[in-house]
Amino acid sequence: MSGAPLSGVARAPQVEVSPRAARLRPAPMSVPDIAPAAPLADASGSAAPPTPAAQVLDAARAGDLAALDALLAADPTAAAARDDAGDSAFIVAAFRGHRAAAERIGAARAAAGVPLGVFEATIAGDVARLAALLDADPSLAHAVHRDGWPVLHLAGFW
Repeated sequence: MSGAPLSGVARAPQVEVSPRAARLRPAPMSVPDIAPAAPLADASGSAAPPTPAAQVLDAARAGDLAALDALLAADPTAAAARDDAGDSAFIVAAFRGHRAAAERIGAARAAAGVPLGVFEATIAGDVARLAALLDADPSLAHAVHRDGWPVLHLAGFW
């Protein structure tokens, strides 16, 4: 078949989207950029240094692969970090489009013996891990992420 258009086939007219309709259409994964929390001051009033987990979350948000590599080499368990909303560093990176960062965090978690949860395994496409989780708890098939995404939707999106 050549690249020529089919004869006798009517083309659909171009539809213009009104500005109002365009505003109502949500972005598929809009995650606000949240500035890292300011370090808490200790009793003497000086700021406490950020924890390795907080640094991993900041690097995951930014997609900073060099920082992630250095931080995870120094403390592989920091790959299991979770933010204040309960999202893992893996999800923080993935939801911001930093797939390479998410993959490195996932590898560090595996090396540290911290398995992926149902949402992480779904995003990573780790079918074996997902099957093991669903075998252990079939209700996870109906799990919904805190932002409203069911596991099946995450699987289709990623």
